Amino acid sequence: MKIVNFEGTNIYVNKLLPFPTFFAMMLFGLIFMRSEFENYLYDDYKKPAIRKMVNHENIHKEQIKDFGLPFFWCKPLQILFGGIIFYLIYILEWFIRLFINGSTAYKNISFEKEAYNNELDFKYIQEKRKHFNQWRKC
Repeated sequence: MKIVNFEGTNIYVNKLLPFPTFFAMMLFGLIFMRSEFENYLYDDYKKPAIRKMVNHENIHKEQIKDFGLPFFWCKPLQILFGGIIFYLIYILEWFIRLFINGSTAYKNISFEKEAYNNELDFKYIQEKRKHFNQWRKC
């Protein structure tokens, strides 16, 4: 595994995470990117796609932190406990949406809707996002 800093955000480049059909994923506050896309980090033409991905994954990090609010005084605990709740709800919602939305279940998860709808708004997290916004705009 290789850690690459992209504009102040650490990206963990590796061969295992995320799953082969995905470009990147957030796991307990860390961004993992598949190694076959590592060259995107150094290509000026691809940098907008990386910025968008980092913003998308950082929106997920904020969603995780929402669930860990009682531990706001300790960021690692906030991410750990918030992450456990986040992933339980995420998987439950995905499972329910499999029956409702079929093959589009992933894109219809409330957490993903918020992230996709705001991934190009680079001031969203700092200026516009409210706690639990994934359920305010569904």
